[in-house]
Amino acid sequence: MDRIDIIVEVKPVDFLSEAKQVYSSASSMLKERVESARYIQRKRYKAYPTIHCNAQMTPQLAKEFCKLDDRSIDYLKKVQEIGGLSARRYTRILRVARTIADMNARDKIAYEDVVDAVQGIER
Repeated sequence: MDRIDIIVEVKPVDFLSEAKQVYSSASSMLKERVESARYIQRKRYKAYPTIHCNAQMTPQLAKEFCKLDDRSIDYLKKVQEIGGLSARRYTRILRVARTIADMNARDKIAYEDVVDAVQGIER
């Protein structure tokens, strides 16, 4: 599990209920956000022929593309104090936070993106 970046719990959907249309609409909206995030990532890494998405980002590239504000750094320091942060886990958090920011069409990683990334990895 330490090599899986994002873990999301998904509840079953009753396709026979009225939720089917809501699910379909939400699914198509999510698809658009994912496609947009992937486009952003392809543009970001066009100078790196072997890297096409955030999951392939090296620790060195994470330093370049995953700059954090002071509040996010303080939060990660608290995470370190509570449960420890290996270099691998820290890089995973940065990659996931960068992906969340991309999904929300943000140029910079927000504090909320870091919190969401930590929670997603902790599951």
